[in-house]
Amino acid sequence: MNLIRTFISRPVTTTMMVLVFVVLGIISYTRLNLDLYPEVDFPFALVTMVYPGAAPEELESQMVEKVEDAVSNISDIKHVSSAVNENYATTFIEFNFGVDIDIKALDVKDKVEAIANEFPDDAEVLIEKFDPLQNSTLDVVLFH
Repeated sequence: MNLIRTFISRPVTTTMMVLVFVVLGIISYTRLNLDLYPEVDFPFALVTMVYPGAAPEELESQMVEKVEDAVSNISDIKHVSSAVNENYATTFIEFNFGVDIDIKALDVKDKVEAIANEFPDDAEVLIEKFDPLQNSTLDVVLFH
């Protein structure tokens, strides 16, 4: 109660104290850094398997299932999915946010290299970090 009486009985002091906080707030707001496009590392890894002349069933049994089993032991995996086509297959590995994708991509590489001797001889495997922001939003093809 005494504090309220002090503020009421001394209006100039009260006004000056409020103005100090307002000025400090304005100065702080103008110096606040705002990044419109913050740097975000998406925790995705992509394993692409190319096996020329192979049917999708053959790719799935000889490569995709083995890769999925190998990478499923890595910690912090949120989701693993694969797409199999004729001659190639992709396995998409999503990790939990907050993990270091560089370290997780190395873990994926180590796991896949450990089973690489089980793959067919003419098969190729590519392991990369996947960034959805690096892909084009729209592809337009014009024919003349």
